[in-house]
Amino acid sequence: MRGSLAGNDLQELQPALEKVPGRSGHTPAGTRSAKKAAQEDPQRDRGFKPMKTTSVGRKRKYGNKKIHDLKSGQVFDSKKEYSRWKELVLLEKAGEITKLQRQVPFVLIPEQRLPGTETYKRGPRKGQTKPGPVIERKLTYIADFMYEKAGKVVVEDSKGMRTKDYVIKRKLMLYKYGIRIRET
Repeated sequence: MRGSLAGNDLQELQPALEKVPGRSGHTPAGTRSAKKAAQEDPQRDRGFKPMKTTSVGRKRKYGNKKIHDLKSGQVFDSKKEYSRWKELVLLEKAGEITKLQRQVPFVLIPEQRLPGTETYKRGPRKGQTKPGPVIERKLTYIADFMYEKAGKVVVEDSKGMRTKDYVIKRKLMLYKYGIRIRET
């Protein structure tokens, strides 16, 4: 039979599979060890799993673990953010909040450029001055969640650790947009 492997053929291929990058320790889905791994992993049935990090054995700076929601395919930066997202989705379904969004960017300081000296010679911008080179990139705050509650915009951030950068961005959000960030 073409395309199928007998048990002995699979055992012969196992050493070759272990040499393939990213395949070490791979067990076929029907083997006993794969089933045992599924029983030992209680998070597998809850619909989320910690994401694999690119650097093996290295912990993240603040100890959080990325969560991959299997149902929606979304990636969350921490368990805390994921659980808050589930709460907000329920509140939206109940009608208490509206327009729920994730990872909303706010430009706090626009990019800084040198004045341009050249002009466009063709196209719709013909005769206009070209922008100069960027000397400072824009400063952006990315909110974890944004929604409306009772007609007011609420920006929310799931914080485990308040960094100096976050505190500055929080103050700039209040100064520029008049929005106080709700920390959960």
